[in-house]
Amino acid sequence: GALHRFAKQGCAAQIGLMPECDAEWIAHYTRLNETIAGLLQQQKPHDALTEALRNPPYSAGEKAVKDQIAQVVLKAMGAFREADVKSAVALLGEDEQVALMKYLYRFWESGLPARQNASFFPWHSALVERCGHGVIGRAIYDRRWP
Repeated sequence: GALHRFAKQGCAAQIGLMPECDAEWIAHYTRLNETIAGLLQQQKPHDALTEALRNPPYSAGEKAVKDQIAQVVLKAMGAFREADVKSAVALLGEDEQVALMKYLYRFWESGLPARQNASFFPWHSALVERCGHGVIGRAIYDRRWP
């Protein structure tokens, strides 16, 4: 698919740093997807969500790369019941909370089915309750989007 086409382009790897080009982001996505699947299989949804949000693909150039990583975040979010959303948000760091808010707006913009869109409101509410309304501003006015 599109991801494999971009992976073949390659770029200089920078060990220990955020991925800088789409080939590095694709490698990151592959590892991330495997890590999230393993954590969810081990019944560790909080760890899966934290890991999924830890390194948003702000510098990825291709939409396909960002879309694939967003699907990993969506998979991690899907492991929570509505009753567990507040505790999940409380365990996130500030950067992860802002990234999650950005993903919520990204998901709403993407035209997902109404039922799935409605499932994001408890997340939004929990973020605002935990972080205040400032989290909305930090998410919206930061020009970097995952």
